[in-house]
Amino acid sequence: MILDLQHVQLTIGGDPLVTIRDWRIGRGKVYGLMGQTGSGKSTIGKWLANIEPVYWQVDLQPESESGSRNDSSSSHTNSSSLYLLQDAYQIFNPYVSIGRHFRDIWNHNRRNSRLRSFDEILEILRALGITDPHRIMKRKVGGVSQGEAQRLAFALSFIRPADLRIYDEVFSNVDMESSRRMLDFLLEYCERTGTSAVVISHEKALLREYMHENYEIRSGEVIPTALEARVRSLESGADSFPLLIHIRDLAVPDYGRGKRSKRMLATLPELRIGRGECVGLHGRSGTGKTTLLRGLLGEHPLTWSECRVERSLGEMGLELGDLDIRYLPQSVGSAFNPAYPLGTSIREIQSVRGISDQEVAELLASFGLKAGHMDRYPDELSGGEIQRMGIISVVLGTPDLVMLDESFSSVDEYTRDAIWSVLVDLQKQKGFAVLVVSHDVEWLEGVVNYELRMTNDEWGE
Repeated sequence: MILDLQHVQLTIGGDPLVTIRDWRIGRGKVYGLMGQTGSGKSTIGKWLANIEPVYWQVDLQPESESGSRNDSSSSHTNSSSLYLLQDAYQIFNPYVSIGRHFRDIWNHNRRNSRLRSFDEILEILRALGITDPHRIMKRKVGGVSQGEAQRLAFALSFIRPADLRIYDEVFSNVDMESSRRMLDFLLEYCERTGTSAVVISHEKALLREYMHENYEIRSGEVIPTALEARVRSLESGADSFPLLIHIRDLAVPDYGRGKRSKRMLATLPELRIGRGECVGLHGRSGTGKTTLLRGLLGEHPLTWSECRVERSLGEMGLELGDLDIRYLPQSVGSAFNPAYPLGTSIREIQSVRGISDQEVAELLASFGLKAGHMDRYPDELSGGEIQRMGIISVVLGTPDLVMLDESFSSVDEYTRDAIWSVLVDLQKQKGFAVLVVSHDVEWLEGVVNYELRMTNDEWGE
C-alpha cells in the first residue's frame, strides 16, 4: 500500500476544505477523482504530491475536537510522488525544442528512472499515437496542438521515478482515442511496476471504464462513487432548421512545400448548419478542428465547390464574411485582456455591437453572475466564472453562428451542463446556430442535433 488515508481533513487558512474518511491507495492501482469546479480536486492532488501548502490533521474522529496538525510542506508519506497539471504548455520552455526537454530530464533522472534507455521513451510516444517521435522532438511546443502537448507531457512523467502519479485534467484537451491510449499505457505501467496513479477528471465515461476505483468530492467529503452511464435523448433532424450555411466539398488547402506540405483536413462532402441548430464536431487532436473553425471565421483559407449562406429568409448567396460569426477559443481566458478588468472587454463589445447595459445585466443574471464580476480581472475568476463571461462575450447582440472550441474542457460536468442550459435558452430566444467542438463524444451525443467526426483522411456523421 502506498497511502492509507483515514480520517484526514485538509484546511486552508484555518477553514475546512475537504475531509477524507477512508481512502486506501494500493500499489498497481489507478484511481479516479471527480467533483465540481472549486471543490478542491486540484488541491488534494497537489497535497498528495507534497507541493501544496495545505494544513492537514489526521485521526479526525466525529467526537474529536482536534487532531495533530501538520504542515504539508513536510511530507505526509515516505513514497515519492509526481504531479502533472492540466496545461501542458506550461511545462515546456517555448524557446527550446521538445527533444531538449526530454534529453535534459532523461539525463537528470536516468540513474533512478524505471526506463532503461532513451529508446524506451520513444516507444512510449509511439504507444501514445505519436508515430514519428523523432520529427516531433525537433519542434518547439508552440508548433504542436494542445492535445499533442498533453501526450508529450504525459510521456515525460514516466521518466521521473515516482510511486504515486497525479494527473490533473490531463485528458480534457485530448481526443477520446488518444485518451484511451494514454490510459491503456498508464494501467499497464502501474500494474507492471507496482506504482499507482490518481486521475482527476470530469470525463465520467473514461473514469467508469478504466479506473480501479472512483472517488467524488461531495459536500466537502471524498467518498467512493459508482459511475453510471448518461441517459441521452434528443429530437434531431437537420431539415427542420432553416438553412444558415450550406457548403459542399469543404477543405482546407495544403500548406508548406514539397515534403513539408501538410494536409490539414480531408474534403468534407457537405456541411449544413441550420439556424437555431446545434452541431457537434469531434476528432483526434491535430486533425484540424480549430483550423476549420478559424476558416469559417475568415482567419484561414478554405476551399469549396459550392457555398450558400442565408442571412435572412429569402436572401441567399451571401458570403461567409457577411454573417455575424462569433468564436470562443479553447483557452477561454485568452479571450480577455489580462491587464484590464473584464468589464473593459465587455464594454468594448457593447460599443461595437450597439448593445445596451440592460442586456449585459440580464445576461450576467442569467448565468448567475453579479455586476461586481465586471470589475474583476480574468485571473481573479474561477474556471466556471470565466467560462460564463466568455459565453456572454460571444452571445451579446444577435449572432448568426456561435462556435465553441473545447470551451467546456476545464470545468466539471455540473458547471458545463448549467452553462449549456442557459446557452440553449438564449439560442431559442435569438435563433443563432451553435457549432461546438468537444472530445467528450458521450456528452455531444446528448446535446447536439448531429455530429461530424474528423480524421486526417475522412469525415463522417
